[in-house]
Amino acid sequence: MIKVTKSFSFCYGHRLRKQGGRCVNLHGHNARVDVTLKADNGKIPVLSGMVADFGLMKSKIGGWLDANWDHAMIVAHGDHALRALLNKLKDQRVYVLLQEPTAENMADCLFSDVLPVLLKNHLYKVSVDEVRFFETETSCAICSIH
Repeated sequence: MIKVTKSFSFCYGHRLRKQGGRCVNLHGHNARVDVTLKADNGKIPVLSGMVADFGLMKSKIGGWLDANWDHAMIVAHGDHALRALLNKLKDQRVYVLLQEPTAENMADCLFSDVLPVLLKNHLYKVSVDEVRFFETETSCAICSIH
């Protein structure tokens, strides 16, 4: 099985209301996401010689991350107090996640919801094999088909 992985870095803020520790406070992270794609048939296409074009991955996936999560406050749908506060501020980038904005839920959102849509009409026939969401340099959540 041949796979390709591209890494993306971005900054975001959030709070974890149900965590019970320091993370109940608003805070930020310098995140990295590693997206691994695989050829649907498991082999490198003969004509292109690529599973996926890194430039296309950068523009599609990186473009989505830049437009939606980079320098944004990621807020749980049920966090009404924070959503109300952010609505009062002008020109704030906010992304509402259905669940708590944990690394696990953000990895799952990318893996299950965002990437399949972005790759639907991709030049190559690929699927998402794995998403590694690094909230910090040493801590990550992994979502995969394995």
